[in-house]
Amino acid sequence: MIFLVRSDGKVLLQRRSPRQCNFPGLLGFVQLFHVTFGESYEQAARRELKEETGVLASLTYLGKFAYRVPPENEIVAVFSCRSDDPIRIDPAESSEASFHTTDEVNAIAASERAAPWLRRGWKILADVTISPE
Repeated sequence: MIFLVRSDGKVLLQRRSPRQCNFPGLLGFVQLFHVTFGESYEQAARRELKEETGVLASLTYLGKFAYRVPPENEIVAVFSCRSDDPIRIDPAESSEASFHTTDEVNAIAASERAAPWLRRGWKILADVTISPE
């Protein structure tokens, strides 16, 4: 999971494509990614960030958590990055993307509109101060 944060402190949320088999149409961060054989978590995160947003940015590792909501059973690595670059979404993955204040993300994470892993990842990021540069 990758949190993309702009210099004004707003965080990117993406709506999962309605074509996604798991949790279609729900809001999440730059989507969860799968690590391929021989790839590190950071390499997979960098690859996914580029594929899903078109952004190349330095990543900061924030932690991991176990995630189990059938049919998913995964270990999720959480990263953040800062970028003001334009966003280009992958329509196979996301139907829309927009930036939100921390208060807005708090409300979304607590709602039924959020993908189930969003709450856990957001808590990890919230423990790290998101502030404008």
